[in-house]
Parts: sequence; C-alpha cells; structure tokens
Amino acid sequence: MTFFFPGETSRLLDRSGLDDVDWVALGGPDADRVPSALRTVAPTEDLGDPYLWDQAHIYLEKVGGYAYEEQLVPTPVTEHLIPFFEVVVLDPEVYDRDALVECLREIALSHRRAPHAQPGLGLALEDLVPFAVGLFADPDRRVRQEAFQLVTELPLKGRATIDTVVGALEDRVAADEPEADPGAVEALTELRRRHGTGR
Repeated sequence: MTFFFPGETSRLLDRSGLDDVDWVALGGPDADRVPSALRTVAPTEDLGDPYLWDQAHIYLEKVGGYAYEEQLVPTPVTEHLIPFFEVVVLDPEVYDRDALVECLREIALSHRRAPHAQPGLGLALEDLVPFAVGLFADPDRRVRQEAFQLVTELPLKGRATIDTVVGALEDRVAADEPEADPGAVEALTELRRRHGTGR
C-alpha cells in the first residue's frame, strides 16, 4: 500500500534520487512506502484536509523511529530521510515547510535520546548544522522559528562550529532589534548557557 496524494508535490523531490534508495533493505517490507509518504508531506498546493499529510507524517515518524511522544529509537531509515527533508524544506513551492524542519528536530531529539542506536546518524546531524544556520534568513518566519529550535538540538562538535552557530544567532538578534525574534533570543540564551560562549 502506498500513500496517494491527489495533487502536485515537490518537483525537486522527484529529482533527488528518492526512488533510488533501497528503503526495504533499510527498514523492512513496510519501508517501501517511504517515497510516497515523503511526497505526501511535500505538497505544492493546499488541499485543505490535512488527513493524508498527517497519516504520512505519522508513518515516517514510526518507520524512522523518531516519534518523540512514543520514545522511539532511530532506525537505519532515519539517517537516510535527512537529505530528502532538506530538499523539500528548500523548495519554496512546498506548503508548511516549517513542519518539515520540525521533523528534523524530532530526529535530532531521537538521537539525543539514543545516541548509540545508529552511529551514522550523529554524523548526518552534524552535517546538518550549516543547513540549519542558513534557514535563519529564510523569508518564512515559521521556518526561521523551527530552525532556531533545531540548532539547539543538533550535535555541535568543536569550538569553531559552536562559535559559528552562536555568532549567526547573535547577528540575527542584532539585525532584528529592537524587536528581536523571541525564538532566536531563546536559542542564543540556551547555547550560551550550555557552551559558555558569545560576544
């Protein structure tokens, strides 16, 4: 059974190599629905009824082992979902891109909960840092809000990486004064507290 979204979905996703991944080898027979589920959560038109989107989202959470409320553990599928979430977040035609950034944050949280479950996932999340920082300048305020939260959950390895992220948040806050984005302020405060850094 596949998910069927009766509308247009991200064309960037169609060109991303999504169908070239052997999802069944990674996650078992049920993982064959990953491509159709990813397309369903990347619509380029608003059909009004969120049911299909929600069902595909729940499926991806479970097959990827990152449903936070269920305290799931990452699976071999999880790491391979990340680049496709990146593709659709960067597609300006996709609706509700902020919800897909939230998916990345949930994946990061699942790794923090079980850091040894999938060793390769930690490296994939480290590589996600520049992507997340780039979203600080996204034109969609909701995407920016999720990006600020995302960087507080990503593994920041090395002082140079920490300083880069903190510096980017400081620049974002300074650029928005006197009405600095609360999400940026909260993320900056948390990272300063955790890593003891900042200007």
